[in-house]
Amino acid sequence: MENLVGKITASLLENEPDRISELANLINSNIKPPEPIRADEVEIRAMYIVSDQVNSYGGCFPPDEHQSLINLLIDSPVLVGHRKDSLPIARNFHAEAVRRDGANWVKVYFYWRKDSEPGEELRKNIDSGIYKECSISFIFSFPECSICGADIRECRHRPGEIYEVDGTKREAYFNYREIEKVLETSLVYRGSVENTAITGELFMGGKDIGGDSESKIEDSRLKYHRIWSIDALDPAQRYMVMPAYESIPIRLIHKEQALSLQTAEKELESSRLQQFACRLNFPEGNYVLEGCLLGYRGKERQTPQEIESYLAGRKSAVHRMELKVIDIIEQDNQRVAELSGKERHARLHQILGEENRFLLPVEECGDADLGPATERLSTRFGTLIFSADSESRFFLPRRHLFPAVISDKEKCGSQYRYRVGCIKAGEELQIATMISSPMDIEAGQIVELEVAAFKIENDHIKVSEPRLVHFYHDMIRMQDISLLAAAGELSIEGYELLSKGEAAFLKISEGKGKESIYRLSNFSESSFLAGKRFLADAAALSETESSDKIISGKARIKKAGESFCLETGSSGEKLYLRRIVLHGKARFLLYRTGAEAGECSHE
Repeated sequence: MENLVGKITASLLENEPDRISELANLINSNIKPPEPIRADEVEIRAMYIVSDQVNSYGGCFPPDEHQSLINLLIDSPVLVGHRKDSLPIARNFHAEAVRRDGANWVKVYFYWRKDSEPGEELRKNIDSGIYKECSISFIFSFPECSICGADIRECRHRPGEIYEVDGTKREAYFNYREIEKVLETSLVYRGSVENTAITGELFMGGKDIGGDSESKIEDSRLKYHRIWSIDALDPAQRYMVMPAYESIPIRLIHKEQALSLQTAEKELESSRLQQFACRLNFPEGNYVLEGCLLGYRGKERQTPQEIESYLAGRKSAVHRMELKVIDIIEQDNQRVAELSGKERHARLHQILGEENRFLLPVEECGDADLGPATERLSTRFGTLIFSADSESRFFLPRRHLFPAVISDKEKCGSQYRYRVGCIKAGEELQIATMISSPMDIEAGQIVELEVAAFKIENDHIKVSEPRLVHFYHDMIRMQDISLLAAAGELSIEGYELLSKGEAAFLKISEGKGKESIYRLSNFSESSFLAGKRFLADAAALSETESSDKIISGKARIKKAGESFCLETGSSGEKLYLRRIVLHGKARFLLYRTGAEAGECSHE
């Protein structure tokens, strides 16, 4: 691959009357010959020129590049054997994306004059099957590795070789990206794209790959409970824990050997989504799965907004997409979404296999191991937790994210003000104050609010310090706040450093009125801010009476046993209070990392 740096020129060669009139009109509009062409003056045929299957060079035209290729094919010449030392025998004037034999193809239409010297011979050789394969010569700039998304000339992967990715063996190939120009198409003895063909079938329009219309999402939304702490879960049950991603929720529907992907919003059912579906290889059978659509630029995951822009054909940071399967909804036309999490997980493995690359990593655990499991599997977004013993589903975000739906909006200068509501036990409650944001979001869309605290009063909700962090179309899952409400009003989690005479104390507020007090030995504020560690012992709240506040702040609190980690959200700053045993006595160690603190390791 070393000699491919720079621009790349590739030749993919292994070493009825009304309809004709319509096509003749396309010739005149697209080619603009000096003298307009009449339908009776030309012969017209079509080539299935490229597909989304990997060719003999290890390259592939991904479906999301087909439209660009279609545009570039128009007005390109048709040669024989890529011979550029002779004049064209025909010219391409129209192209389209079609489905053929289970793959996505680009079909290009070409014409020649009937009265030209080689015209009759060309017609006879095509119609008799002597000329039957075709190829394309083009220029592109970026061979994208199918494994890592980098330039395959520079990464460690090689086309045709097998690599293990997330426990699954995958063959490396490269996608033709940044196609700049089509030089020509040719009639050849053998094309490097398998199953190319020349045809006299001139009807346009690809077969609909949308799947069974009866399998639309309808009212089959799954109910997810939003929680901010695993304390909201029943400690007597076992749970299935898996990572949660910022993504587009999606339904995968496999019926009668046909596969389709559906989002909640019709406008997201784009050609790019359909083309992406055609690249997926799923086992035979009738089933409906819940999944999530992730967008990447290299290895970096992109936001749901960027994925939506990509699907809609707008400018986007997304270069490639991945699908992950989360749950099963139906199997053999029977709804199974109400089975226990363990049973649903077993059915997924039955359908997809144990090592399927579309499955998320899952850990089953009891109450004692639930905290460590959520930490191991959590993404920057959070974790999904399914009850192993019932149908219940939970979402535990990394931050205090509050699910809401836009009900109304108004323009206010450069900002928008939104009225939003939440779902509690199937009923919508309005948030009392309007939320301001520079983002332009339509009514009905789902948003995530980051809040410091909330309180439910009668038929509305009060939130403290709300901030709209992102939005996406998600009517597949209903995010219910009943468990948040049942946990009581959320008081702001945080900490205070207090002084009383020569003594110093740390007070940790865990929310819901729960506070812990620790007496600090030989405390110095300047040394603490510089990263010094201090010993501490548990103390009583009464010891802090008449104390003065030194430092205070809000924090997201994580607790493991008697130890605390306080994430203050300030430049990565964290406070740790770790239980230790010193000279046979249980004590605590307080220290600070991040921000301006010195280098401290979390032992």
